[in-house]
Amino acid sequence: MVGRITDRRVSRRSVVTAAASVGLAGLGGGLLSGCSGGRGRTGEVEFWSQLAGSKRKAGIALGEQFAAGHPEISVRESLYGSPNQLNQKLLTGIVGGTLPDLFIQHWDYSLIYASGGRLADLEQLVPNTAGLTERFANYSRLGGTLISAPLYGTARALTFNADLIGAAGLDLDHPPANWDELRDWARELTRWDGDKLVRAGFHFYSNDLELYEAFTLFLQGAGGSLLNEDGSDVAFDSDAGVAAVEFMARLVIDDRVTVPGFGIGDSSSAPFPSGRAAFSINGNYGLTSAEKGKINVAVRSMPGQRGGHTSLIDPFAFAIPEQAPAKEAAARYVEFALDVERQIAFAATSRNIPAIPAAAESEVIKKDPLLAAFVEAAEHAPERAPVTPAATRMIPVIARSVSSVFYGRSTPAEAVRSAAAKIRPFVKVGS
Repeated sequence: MVGRITDRRVSRRSVVTAAASVGLAGLGGGLLSGCSGGRGRTGEVEFWSQLAGSKRKAGIALGEQFAAGHPEISVRESLYGSPNQLNQKLLTGIVGGTLPDLFIQHWDYSLIYASGGRLADLEQLVPNTAGLTERFANYSRLGGTLISAPLYGTARALTFNADLIGAAGLDLDHPPANWDELRDWARELTRWDGDKLVRAGFHFYSNDLELYEAFTLFLQGAGGSLLNEDGSDVAFDSDAGVAAVEFMARLVIDDRVTVPGFGIGDSSSAPFPSGRAAFSINGNYGLTSAEKGKINVAVRSMPGQRGGHTSLIDPFAFAIPEQAPAKEAAARYVEFALDVERQIAFAATSRNIPAIPAAAESEVIKKDPLLAAFVEAAEHAPERAPVTPAATRMIPVIARSVSSVFYGRSTPAEAVRSAAAKIRPFVKVGS
């Protein structure tokens, strides 16, 4: 699959430690104590939306189509430019009891808001949630309750600069099939000028979120997982976790295929879209800006340690507070958004992965080869999701523990043990 792409540069979780602290403190049942009472009639839906940026055009179309088909329901959308901005608004609403009837946010934030059964069970309110892709729906289930309903998701895969790959004599029809081959490609494609890294062979992180995601992918590729089977404890302090960090350290320290801090800056100087990285871990979130990019891109699935493939998905999901005055009307909006035709239209416009299998498999989506490659990559994500109210807390803890290895402050084994010890109490409280 070849086309053009630029990659993202913004971490969506720069304030998640504060969010996790508030959410986990409320696990006893005080969180989401109520919604704004008497706000309006039950046909008036207050919707806090994060359908901004690359999703804005698709979000506007969805709203207009719903309004045309449901004149009895008025939806007032308040738009927030980033997940962190919306998170702060929701945390304020939790404290003040001024929550909306409907909001849409990344899946892991809603695990915090849902404590104490304060988010409605959408399986009871929205009949067509039964048709959700199981991998996506698993990120929205907490204690057997569907606390949110994915509108779409993103997946992770390798994005290659096809021109650089071809110039190096490598064959994208036979991409890296295991970690050894991934390492060989990365070393072959790296360029140094003295002590200056000119081009990263394989650039896999620029911030905490990206380093956490890279660790997760390598952990899974080595046969491990973040949590145990029932989500009651961490599981990455394992041989697989150590192998993941050891491999990342070899890439950074021994092979120097990238270096800490490489590519930090504005989006115009990011390594992959500026041609300073031959390949990277990326997601379909960058595809909407493809026409503006100058990189000829090929998308391939992430290889496992000894073969096979892995991925991770990041669903973006609706949620309805249990005490919302317009709960039923809000549910009709979610039901409309999960209709197959609406799913196809939204995904094709925003270039995201539909949450309904029939939409993901449609010919419309297949006509976009880069998006279709990410749809395929999503199939390699684990069926079991790392669902815990401590999910957002894991990101900075794991990322900083891994980076400590790159700076020689700890060994891979020490890093995973340290991260697990810090996170384990919060996972156990939330389970």
